[in-house]
Amino acid sequence: MKGVVIEIGAKNVVQILTDNTPNFKAAGQIIETQYPYIFWTPCVVHTLNLAWKNICAAKNVDNNSLVYDECSWINITIGDALIIKNFIMNHSMRLAIFNEFVPLKLLSVAETRFASSIVMLRRFRLIKQGLQSMVISTQWNSHRQDEGASFVRKTLLNERWWDKVDYILSFVKVFHVLNLFTRWFVLNLTPTLKSFVVIMGLSSLMGSFRYILVNLAFFFKLQCCHSTAERGC
Repeated sequence: MKGVVIEIGAKNVVQILTDNTPNFKAAGQIIETQYPYIFWTPCVVHTLNLAWKNICAAKNVDNNSLVYDECSWINITIGDALIIKNFIMNHSMRLAIFNEFVPLKLLSVAETRFASSIVMLRRFRLIKQGLQSMVISTQWNSHRQDEGASFVRKTLLNERWWDKVDYILSFVKVFHVLNLFTRWFVLNLTPTLKSFVVIMGLSSLMGSFRYILVNLAFFFKLQCCHSTAERGC
């Protein structure tokens, strides 16, 4: 990074933009120390993705216990969808049954970006009717002795599970809108102002959204408990 700055000329550089992984952050801080007029800026999209992942795939660690307690159901729901996708896609007979009832394909999940899990859930929601028709068909019932097939049928016919999918998709729209806004915002600022606004404002902005979404997830869990009590389940 320093070599690029020297090659271009330090006086010609105003801002360095990278992912905010520890190695890039450390390199950026070194550049800022050696060149006080050059600002290191974390990639806004990468930061949003990390915040998104911290909520929707929360880890059970000491400094993240609150988020994990209130949001672990999100990761479980996404995990269920992934199990269903793999169960269908990894067997030619089951895939053939799926293709009879659903005109669209199930989407794979990229390990490098958590957002692909949300894309997968959106596809599930889009083909919900076809998936449910598939698991109540005579073709699928011929595999009813298979434990995996039973899990897929039970999950896809569970409206409470679909309620969770709908809720996840509804609140992640906040990130999508914020992502579009930050792209436009950064593109329309001068370089110096970009650095100041993004560095000073991004942390508090994401902290606020994280707080809001964690509480929304907690509210949804309370609603589920309330609905279960009313149904006498």
